[in-house]
Amino acid sequence: PLAPILEPKRKPEPEPTPTFEALQPPLEARRAREPEDAPDASTTLGESAPQRRPPAEPPVDERTPIAVRSRVESSRERAKRDEPVVDPVVDPEAVAETTKPPVDKPPRSFLRRAASVSLRAGLAVTAFVLGFGFIQYRSIQGELPSLEKIKSYQPPIVSEVRAADGTLLGKFFEEERYVVALEDVPPHVRKAFLASEDAGFYQHSGVDFKSIARAVVKNVVAGKKAQGGSTISQQVARTFFLSPKKTIKRKVSEILLARKIETELTKDQIFHLYLNQIFFGKGAYGIEAASRVHFGKSVKDLTLAEGALLAGLPQAPSRYAPQGNPEEALRRRSYVLREMLNNGWITEAERAAADAEKIQLGTVPDPT
Repeated sequence: PLAPILEPKRKPEPEPTPTFEALQPPLEARRAREPEDAPDASTTLGESAPQRRPPAEPPVDERTPIAVRSRVESSRERAKRDEPVVDPVVDPEAVAETTKPPVDKPPRSFLRRAASVSLRAGLAVTAFVLGFGFIQYRSIQGELPSLEKIKSYQPPIVSEVRAADGTLLGKFFEEERYVVALEDVPPHVRKAFLASEDAGFYQHSGVDFKSIARAVVKNVVAGKKAQGGSTISQQVARTFFLSPKKTIKRKVSEILLARKIETELTKDQIFHLYLNQIFFGKGAYGIEAASRVHFGKSVKDLTLAEGALLAGLPQAPSRYAPQGNPEEALRRRSYVLREMLNNGWITEAERAAADAEKIQLGTVPDPT
């Protein structure tokens, strides 16, 4: 009876660790979970056996033995490594489009190549012209003369010799010129010169680009020089400081000088210089000398028709001289009168009366 008591107690044997296969659910339970449309395992020899889903992994939780848990995790990692990469859904048309063989672009036509070359050449020429023009502009601007010559205007004039009673005995001159104040020139004579040479004289700042463009158009239409584009300020600059030679440099200098004159002199001073300096033909310089040479009277006594005739002379003194070309002189006078009418300086009746007036030439007797 004491044997059970004296016999030492035995330690309980540990339960065997369940295997992975033992933890799998029964086959009947797995088949019950499979979808009804799963393919049958029994396939014909001619047909390939469908891929069956791998058996479901047993649930793993805290109660699962460590060995089983590690095998399950290793199984999952191997499944991830062996899982094929599934491409996203791709549009078959897009794939076909990207897989098309490259198509060579057709060569550019000759006209397109020529246009491209012409455009580049035009841009290069334009850049060169602009650069060269800027250099010339700076060079010419630095060479512009001082305006003291016209600010203290003292031109050569006629020296007259008279008797004690005032009778003119003789006169001596290099240029027959009599300087007169602008106030002594009648308004209709001044307006005739403005209509002929520079109607916008009192509005522009030395250069009238609209008049230049208008003159270019008229000259192209007429096929000859029918109208000039220079302003009175430009003519003063050319008469006093520049040569008559027609070059691009001289024209640029003329424009720059005209702008400079406009900034340092008033409009009336410039107009005064113009009327007393320009050449009228027959050896006459200035409006007073022209009035005496062509009509035998002072400028203050000129009629509208006579003033319009003299206003047409500076453009071409020999061509429009009334002594040698009376028809051309009358045609030029008619043009000046029409311009005066267009600018609103005379009425139609005054224009018609002056245009119908005959030329009355006369000269001051030369005592020598």
